[in-house]
Amino acid sequence: MASPRPPVPERDSVHLGGPGEIVELRRGRQVLVRPLEAMDEPALGEAFTNLSAESRRLRFGYVDQSLSKAAMRHLVHSVDGRDHVAFVAVE
Repeated sequence: MASPRPPVPERDSVHLGGPGEIVELRRGRQVLVRPLEAMDEPALGEAFTNLSAESRRLRFGYVDQSLSKAAMRHLVHSVDGRDHVAFVAVE
């Protein structure tokens, strides 16, 4: 018999102790939260272009339609898991 799941906190929260963790969001949707990897570069670029100009400004500080190669390289390849950490949430 599986143990009961702990209650979902009022706010979304994530505490990763390994390569990824299934997280249940407030409205019941589940996503896998894991560290960003080089293989995520194409999906990150596509997701960025799908953001509104306001979301791009608030999240990244500018409103260009797409991430420059330098910005993408910085976001994806500077992650070292210690000083630079980035996570993705995927369904």
